[in-house]
Amino acid sequence: MWNRTLLGSNLEATWTALEASALQEGYVQRGLYPDSPLDLFAGLQSTGSRMFIFACNQSAAGDVRLPASSDGLDIRRLQNRDYGENKMVCCITLSDLRYRDFFNVLIEDVCTRASGCAGEAEAYQTLVGRILEWQQFFARHSLDGLSEEKRRGLFGELSFLRHLVRAGILQQTGIGCWRGPFLADQDFQFRKMAVEAKVSLSAQNQEITISSERQLDSRNYDHFFVFHMALTVRRQNGETLNQIVDSVRAMIPAALQRDFEAALFQAGYIDAQRDLYEDSGYVIREENYFEVKEGFPRITEEQTRLVPGVGKVKYAISVTACKKFLVTQDQVFSLLRGLYA
Repeated sequence: MWNRTLLGSNLEATWTALEASALQEGYVQRGLYPDSPLDLFAGLQSTGSRMFIFACNQSAAGDVRLPASSDGLDIRRLQNRDYGENKMVCCITLSDLRYRDFFNVLIEDVCTRASGCAGEAEAYQTLVGRILEWQQFFARHSLDGLSEEKRRGLFGELSFLRHLVRAGILQQTGIGCWRGPFLADQDFQFRKMAVEAKVSLSAQNQEITISSERQLDSRNYDHFFVFHMALTVRRQNGETLNQIVDSVRAMIPAALQRDFEAALFQAGYIDAQRDLYEDSGYVIREENYFEVKEGFPRITEEQTRLVPGVGKVKYAISVTACKKFLVTQDQVFSLLRGLYA
């Protein structure tokens, strides 16, 4: 499905070694990340199913509950006293081969995070929390990567984020202003100000798609802007999604890197799928900022209340109709600086 970049434990080599063993029943295992506060193992059942096993003292697990099984992953406790009577032993088994490559990436990720913790309790809580985040990822995103529409949308949000970094504003606001990956109504939320990033394909009669009646609802903000980009998609040309991710990564201050990676993950972008995004590039034809205020073409939640039973509105706005609300980037960023002065 894609090429993986394996981390310190060389997990694929471990699977290969386990699969070479002649096992009649039960399972075999090999240790991973020996410096981790948790006992971590790659395992293989006699049926050929791959397992990830982690164990800690019962007291360290505390009241943190093990996640329930989900698509592709069977999660359960093991009754195995070989680990010690006071140990809680948990197992994640790959139950759907479509998730095979994801399984490797998941294990590397949770092992790395657990290994960076100070003690068993913190490591167990971190590992369980990260498994839940991966389950949410599987529920929200396709195994085949982001759709073309979502790629363009993420490219637009990252473009505005890059503008913020270059202007020195992100250092004031923090990554927390980027809310699009977390399914907020607006992509960027600041103090009394919001910016919605929108991308359209460069062509005549351009339109901006609005996904709900709340997306352009400015009642809770003093200022509201739409950042619009007109793109042309080119094969083997332009800036790819991977390139803009790398560009922003290189610019993000070290203190904000972890939050940036968390937002990328929520948006559905992971490095394990980079091969999927190499061919198509984006050429920026036009960038605009529109101020959303009285008279701007939009449908709001307040308007839908006038028609009982109407909701979940999706509509399109002509870019031409927005032109009289044009403002400059300097105007937008000047307002932003004033909010965080």
